[in-house]
Amino acid sequence: LIVAVATYVALGRIAPQYQSEATILIAPGESDLTRTGQTATADATALDEQAVTSQVQLIRSRDLAVAVANKLNLAARPEFDPNAKPGPVTRLLLKLHLARDPAASTSEDRVLAKYYKGLSVYAVQNSRVINVDFTSTDPQLAADAANAIAEEYLARQSAAKRESTASAAGWLSGQVTELRQKVEDAEARVETFRAKNDLFDTTGASGGTGTPTTLPQQQLADLNAELSRVRADAAAAEAKAAQIR
Repeated sequence: LIVAVATYVALGRIAPQYQSEATILIAPGESDLTRTGQTATADATALDEQAVTSQVQLIRSRDLAVAVANKLNLAARPEFDPNAKPGPVTRLLLKLHLARDPAASTSEDRVLAKYYKGLSVYAVQNSRVINVDFTSTDPQLAADAANAIAEEYLARQSAAKRESTASAAGWLSGQVTELRQKVEDAEARVETFRAKNDLFDTTGASGGTGTPTTLPQQQLADLNAELSRVRADAAAAEAKAAQIR
């Protein structure tokens, strides 16, 4: 009876733990506009095995943890910084050198240590879903923390995508300028060739048959083909830049 009463009293003094869960679906970080054709297929294949695991580590990163801790002001909660004001038991243990001095670690380190104890981040098997679980003695804090972690992660991903899109737009702007210069150079070469060989752009050098009959006509056809290709590349780059804008 004494053991039962003691057990009941001991268990009654243990604070209940509440767990909240947030679920995140991981999608490719780049669109078709911001990645090259060579890496598009590789990125789609590697996303399942590598990218999801990488995102789990990003969610557990210290930078994100510090941002969430500051947002929720966890340092002000006794649950997350119990050593800020040592109780009588802790002080006794310190005198007996059976506990670490709280002054040996910073408040941020103590908060993050407790934060990581309550945090569980894992990828759902055979999926692109990541579960973020957070446990606390305060049910509202458990829910707020799980939501804050997911929101901070998504905000950082959005910022990274905006940066990637801006970088792609800048790169395409340079490509458009370069291709325009190539078009102008090709047109100038065609005009110079025509002038030197007394050729005129009327019905076409091959008479519509696609088979030039002289060497100058063949050279002119090659130059025209190059000009068409460069013009097509320039038009495609301009259209892609317009889509990104």
